[in-house]
Amino acid sequence: MKKLFNIALLFAMASSILFVGCKKEETSTIEARIKTIQIENGGLSGGDLYTGVVDEDAKTVTFENVAAETNIAAIKFSKDLSLGANFDAETYDFTNAADPNAMVLTQSVTIINGTVSQTYEVTIHLIAPTQAPVLKKLVVVDDANVEHELTNRNILDETILLGCPDAEFATVKEIVLAPARAKYTFTAAEDGKISKADPGVLRISFMGLETQYYISFGTAPAAGADFTPENIIVHDFSVATENAYSSLYKGEMVRGADFDGKYVLIAHREAPEVHLVENLLKDDASAAIKLKLTGVEGGTHMISSGKLAQGHIYLCNLPASGVSTSVGNGPLKVYHYATPESEPEVVLEWAGTNTEGDTIYTGRLGDNISVNLDESGNGYAYFSKQEPGDKIFRFTVKNFTDFSEPFEIIPPAIASYYGFYNQVGPNQYLFTSSYTAPLWLLDADGNLLMADDALVFCTTTEGARLAHGVDPHIIEFNRATYLIFTVSNMSTFHWNFGPAFYLMDITEGNDLVSKLMNLQAALWPEDDEAPTVEPAYQYVIDPTGATSASACVAHANAAEIDGKLVLFTSAANAGFALIEVPRAQ
Repeated sequence: MKKLFNIALLFAMASSILFVGCKKEETSTIEARIKTIQIENGGLSGGDLYTGVVDEDAKTVTFENVAAETNIAAIKFSKDLSLGANFDAETYDFTNAADPNAMVLTQSVTIINGTVSQTYEVTIHLIAPTQAPVLKKLVVVDDANVEHELTNRNILDETILLGCPDAEFATVKEIVLAPARAKYTFTAAEDGKISKADPGVLRISFMGLETQYYISFGTAPAAGADFTPENIIVHDFSVATENAYSSLYKGEMVRGADFDGKYVLIAHREAPEVHLVENLLKDDASAAIKLKLTGVEGGTHMISSGKLAQGHIYLCNLPASGVSTSVGNGPLKVYHYATPESEPEVVLEWAGTNTEGDTIYTGRLGDNISVNLDESGNGYAYFSKQEPGDKIFRFTVKNFTDFSEPFEIIPPAIASYYGFYNQVGPNQYLFTSSYTAPLWLLDADGNLLMADDALVFCTTTEGARLAHGVDPHIIEFNRATYLIFTVSNMSTFHWNFGPAFYLMDITEGNDLVSKLMNLQAALWPEDDEAPTVEPAYQYVIDPTGATSASACVAHANAAEIDGKLVLFTSAANAGFALIEVPRAQ
């Protein structure tokens, strides 16, 4: 980002001034050395990261197991080099002209630091492609000279809908593929001119893998949801409504909440409860199912947070008396309910030791729990350290109730307060934290897949900051993809004008990484100013901002119910809301 770049430049300039003003002769040695290096634009998406092994003695760098889908003609490196050093090029072409399908690629890369330079031989070992090639963009001009730019919104049932039903011909102006070096053929086009009478097929091939798209001159049906205000129904159980349900939220007593399409969980510290969504969609919150608390005890707060997973309910306690104290009032506990009427069972009681019995943590845990399970009840649960947010602890979950194998994760940077670790794809998890505002795509082990920092600098047209959004989820609905989260209003820092829910359209892109990359590019144009953005949809739970809270925690989720997209948002002190959004027509 340019802004970050400029800060680094100012620091460098200041350092130079100090050196110029110093009378003592400089004795330090200027180096041109690679300390660490990554391919930062790998894979089909162009956003996968690969770390190289540096042999400083041999002056070589080796990358293993790099996806063949990577754009090898424009490899971009991120790096940690000697102070003041830079690469001699922005990108590098590793293409082997003699063998386009070569799996071992070598290129010389030079590091320059003033008058000093050093050349490394960089070798990339590719692995066979696993993803079929895809069409990223197609631009055609019809016989009325009207241009049509087509993306994945215009692909339905493996058919490209050109969107010019009255035209007899359309001429291809531009085509963009992934991988970039894939080959394509229009089976019935002549010199790029497609006939409505016989449009044929677009075939894309890459190293033995092939994708085929049928071509139609028809128009694609509307994708996604209809966010026209008069078509949206809001069921608001917050301070903003006369039938305020938020009394349960007062005093920051609700710091955990969730929604799965069937239930809404309110993880109140002393009286947790579950609502049937079918009742709430009738604006009726009177029939709450109070969760049983038999044997629920221990911790500074016996209930701190909660989550729904495959219809099961999980609550956790808070085993600490303060942010900086050690665990002295009992272990971290997780309680499981098979149904809202079930008796609770303790499925985790952890005193901070690993499987070998060594202590790996003493401190505050349980401010939030993230539970990601498949239909069989297998997956992971995560807890984030509150302050400083320099550790995440993962537990393996089997058959809904077997919590084991505590595993310590060191996040890419400190991420304090209310960390959420939500699964959004196969071995893909979005992590956010309300205070330090990362939006990281990680794998189950905490390895960084992508860092999207554009939201940190964004504000909405109303002046709300998006930097502290939490509980992110990726929602697929009617051929559209949305990123959702809720921003809390923390009184200590005066972050926002009111707790609010936000939805960002990230449909464009062929996989999750490319979708998030496109979002970042859209939010952060090539200038030095932080952008002002307009989310596809937003809902302010409390427009007055009166419900600010010292606990900067909020929640979001969504589900499809009877053909509608139903959104959920909740924030400490404010209450919650369900929002019904119809399909786009």
